[in-house]
Amino acid sequence: MTVRQAARWWPGRAACLEESLGAHFAAAFIGHRVTWVIGARFAPHGAHAWIEAARHVIGQDESERVWPYLPALKVERSH
Repeated sequence: MTVRQAARWWPGRAACLEESLGAHFAAAFIGHRVTWVIGARFAPHGAHAWIEAARHVIGQDESERVWPYLPALKVERSH
């Protein structure tokens, strides 16, 4: 939620990619282990980015996305 609040001040785009990456870095900064995931779907075509902890999607309601997205990239650590 804090990432979304900060995004309001950003003059550019702040969608799922930027929000999930910001949340991933914020979690790493305070010592939480989360996985940053970028996925795609084929019908209808689309892409989505999110974070997971213990294989559960964090920070989104089920109604905010249309599944299934197939993970194409997973980043478990950031240094």
